[in-house]
Amino acid sequence: KNLLIWNLLLRVSLLITAKSQVGREKSQAFFKRNIQEWQWDKITRQSDLFSLNKLIRLYRGLLRLDYALKNSVSAIDEKSLVTILLLKYLRT
Repeated sequence: KNLLIWNLLLRVSLLITAKSQVGREKSQAFFKRNIQEWQWDKITRQSDLFSLNKLIRLYRGLLRLDYALKNSVSAIDEKSLVTILLLKYLRT
């Protein structure tokens, strides 16, 4: 359950580390995942599309959404809530 949010949280976390110039090796150690060079290049290019502030706000929003879904605070389904969240935080 909440697999979509979990995957988005992981991706946004990786984008934040790339944007913060943490580096691939330290990110691999922190997330305990093997990140290939081509994957890190893609993550880095994607992180260039957003400000650090926007990524952090999106991450916090995803955490709040995860909490709301796990505690049955919302009657709206997960996919709809994620769509609303992305529209809120990623609009230009």
